[in-house]
Amino acid sequence: MNRWIKILVLVGALLITGQAVADEQDGGQWFLTRVAEAMASGEITQEEGLLLKFQYVFDQQRLPAEFRPAQFTPLKCGTPFVVEFAASRGGLSSATVEAIEGYLAGPAGDQSRAIYISPSGHFRLTYYTSGGDAVPPADVDPPNGVPDFVEHCASYLDFSWQTEVDEMLFAQPPDVSGYYQIAFQDMGAYGFTSLASGAGATRITLHNDFIGFPPNDDPDGNQLGAAKVTCAHEFKHATQYVNSYWSEGGWVEVDATWAEEAVYPLTNDYHNYLPGDSPVKKPYIPLATATNNNYGTGSYEDCVWQIWMSETYGWEIISDLWSHRRTHQSQWMMYSYRDVLLDYGIDFVASWLVFTGWNMPNGYRAISDVGYADAPDFPYGDLATTPITQYPNGYNGTVDHLAANQILCMGFGDSSQRLHVEFNGHDTTDIIFNVVVKRDDGTGYVEAVPLDANNDMVWTVSEPVGGLSYIGLVVGNAEYTSSDNNRPYTVEVSLTDVNAVGDTPLPFVMTGNYPNPFNPATTIAFSLSATAMADLEVFDLQGRLVRTLWHGELAAGAHELRWDGRDDAGFTVAAGTYLARMTSAQHSATIKMVLAK
Repeated sequence: MNRWIKILVLVGALLITGQAVADEQDGGQWFLTRVAEAMASGEITQEEGLLLKFQYVFDQQRLPAEFRPAQFTPLKCGTPFVVEFAASRGGLSSATVEAIEGYLAGPAGDQSRAIYISPSGHFRLTYYTSGGDAVPPADVDPPNGVPDFVEHCASYLDFSWQTEVDEMLFAQPPDVSGYYQIAFQDMGAYGFTSLASGAGATRITLHNDFIGFPPNDDPDGNQLGAAKVTCAHEFKHATQYVNSYWSEGGWVEVDATWAEEAVYPLTNDYHNYLPGDSPVKKPYIPLATATNNNYGTGSYEDCVWQIWMSETYGWEIISDLWSHRRTHQSQWMMYSYRDVLLDYGIDFVASWLVFTGWNMPNGYRAISDVGYADAPDFPYGDLATTPITQYPNGYNGTVDHLAANQILCMGFGDSSQRLHVEFNGHDTTDIIFNVVVKRDDGTGYVEAVPLDANNDMVWTVSEPVGGLSYIGLVVGNAEYTSSDNNRPYTVEVSLTDVNAVGDTPLPFVMTGNYPNPFNPATTIAFSLSATAMADLEVFDLQGRLVRTLWHGELAAGAHELRWDGRDDAGFTVAAGTYLARMTSAQHSATIKMVLAK
């Protein structure tokens, strides 16, 4: 399984161009925000708001002027509107039900559609070759009477089935008349999954061409990249429904967007959603809100929560999560996450500690206009990241439940001193604290800092600040059972020449590799302060896993492991820069290695 995103914790290795990041105020997002505000203010009813959402996807010319964006952009998925319709249908007027059922029925004239059965035999794809819903007509690879676009989508669906059902063991959706039904339609969304006749049965409708959609990183281009992730995304909705009947609210979108990364990790279409309210860009926004009467939910940009879970503990934890949902359909999703983590022997507070530390360096390259070291004048306020460049200094803040605050210490020059931190957190809340170190050479690590019984600590960072791009202090709040949980804390930072009370050695240190540059092999040296379970992996600069050199327990002391310049399949890799990354449960570190020609 590709685990590229893990490496961002350390070096921000993934380079995402400005082109690949969508404007968070695009037409689709503006429309959804406008509808939500209108419903909240009483300007329109919930029923009217639901009908407007369907009109945006299927009938944009009917939208009232006050709900028409300056430019229409595709919505990620129409399935949430289907879920909302199914849940509220009994309370809707007959006119609204009739209108929405008409939209979901698809284009008229199904009998004139062409039919293609996917190579696996799982899917029956029906499509038009003329009219407004026609698929792209090119038929050259091979020229066999079936448009290449349809054949591509069939292969993407087959691969999604293979990955999600056969390999990851998610629930298999039932076939209707021997096949799972797929259609294509010109609409204002990437696609949607709707209900079909039969227990647990659904069908998928894909956009008919994906032309002009937001860009992505797929090696086959933006159009096919969008088609790939839509097939993975919507098919995950199909497995969800047969498993737990979409009882998860907005978390079905978190999970389906996670599936995009799990099935097609090179496409990165979901990066278009990170500049919004994601834990990467806006960690101060709670992942979910829980009150006595209202359980909060997630959305597309929160997919990084599940991506972090699977990158840290393996995709099996997501498979186990959905097995849990089969018998816990009324349980709030955050409780399901908590219970599955506990099944893995992981306390939720400990997991939140690692997740919040993981998000800060992810933001370093995940959003093109943000670079802590490259652009120190970026809009800190928008990111809720507090910059400190003069020492000593202090900060008084509050951190919300299921959220985190970031304090950025930088501007160290060539000082040989070390950063000294004194922290005083709220006494009775599950407060957690991380230190994120980014060196000038691009390497770095995330370190979990222990707090005492009153959530206080005194700490000195292990290495001199000279040569460091920044030190990030991440304060998190792991409480999730109440929405009234915005807790205060204080941080004092200074530079010191001596160790301070509370200073402890790193659990492991990566000494480096020799020779470097190298050809054909190099030796990676590191040491552990205590026996621990650890992984040593090699990644390329795109964050793709190249080679696993070690997975398991290592004894305390000095160690060396040799890399012969080959990947896990035994093939020699191309010359270039690679990253050796070592991780344990709460710590990680990376070095750069150069394979010479």
